Amino acid sequence: MSVGLGGMRERSQMLGGRLTVASAPGAGTSVLLEVPVVPPPPSRDDPE
Repeated sequence: MSVGLGGMRERSQMLGGRLTVASAPGAGTSVLLEVPVVPPPPSRDDPE
């Protein structure tokens, strides 16, 4: 696994998501990470 933006993009894809990086002179850089949210499995203490 690599480091930097390439590594971040690689890890986001492993999670089923995506990484978007936008930059403009004088406006800074925006990094957006989108990953699907999966609810946790019910615990044994939760009634069904």
